[in-house]
Amino acid sequence: MKTYLLIFAFCCSLSCTLLADVAVEATAHVPDQFNEKSNDPKWLYSKETIGQTFLPSAAKISFLSVYIFRLETKEANVTPYKGPAPLTLKLWPFKESLEKAKSDPPSASCSDESAFDVGHDKFFEVNKEVEAGQKYYFELSTQETPAPCYYYTCQYGGAPYAGGEFYKSGNPWNGSALRFKTYCPVKLESNTVIESKIPEIIEIRFDKKVDKNNVKAFVAGPCGTIKIDKHWKNANTLLLQGKIPTYPADEAVYKTYVSFPDPDNGVCQVQVFTFSYKKAQK
Repeated sequence: MKTYLLIFAFCCSLSCTLLADVAVEATAHVPDQFNEKSNDPKWLYSKETIGQTFLPSAAKISFLSVYIFRLETKEANVTPYKGPAPLTLKLWPFKESLEKAKSDPPSASCSDESAFDVGHDKFFEVNKEVEAGQKYYFELSTQETPAPCYYYTCQYGGAPYAGGEFYKSGNPWNGSALRFKTYCPVKLESNTVIESKIPEIIEIRFDKKVDKNNVKAFVAGPCGTIKIDKHWKNANTLLLQGKIPTYPADEAVYKTYVSFPDPDNGVCQVQVFTFSYKKAQK
């Protein structure tokens, strides 16, 4: 409680009003399917593709992240390609075989132009409704770049992810998995409760264009403010991304504070979004 009082006092010191003329909405993006293990780094280039099958447990995929990045320096006597290298992610419902699944147009497609990077993880905005429990396949390609440029990693063997497996150029690597993560959205409304998995992305949407340089946003938990990265998706949407810690208690309350000047009159305003996180019961 003392922590929240201090934060509230900080917001009040900004001479802001809690009655905002600009409508603001917030959505938490919670991990759904993932594999975070890896032991086998590789290059992606030319006509090669990499992919992964998975079983979503939610009805929508908002973001999908993959550990993949452009390597700028020489690695193992390979000089990486530095020219244009568009990276595309496509999604299909999986059928009897990969060939049959890809005989239909992808249900979603997005490029790295709209993606954002956190470290070596690239986050693609998919925003696609899916059928929970139905197997899906996503694939990455580099538009036939002439030489190595993208570096990715997978977990070879050991069956790290039970819901699917890694594919390289259409061939399954049994018992292996790409390093990836899918997210599902949860709109933050009054007294929102999120169970089992803590959000890793908080999306803030303004209904008017705001001055990005004067927008302040942070997340606070029971022990104070939490280190988090900020990414502007567009002029009206701010993404807060980071590892939000959990605590020994079975339930904890988190607050996202957003302060910004009204674009019409310059008056500073504050919005607060609260959610409770409940641990899964064993």
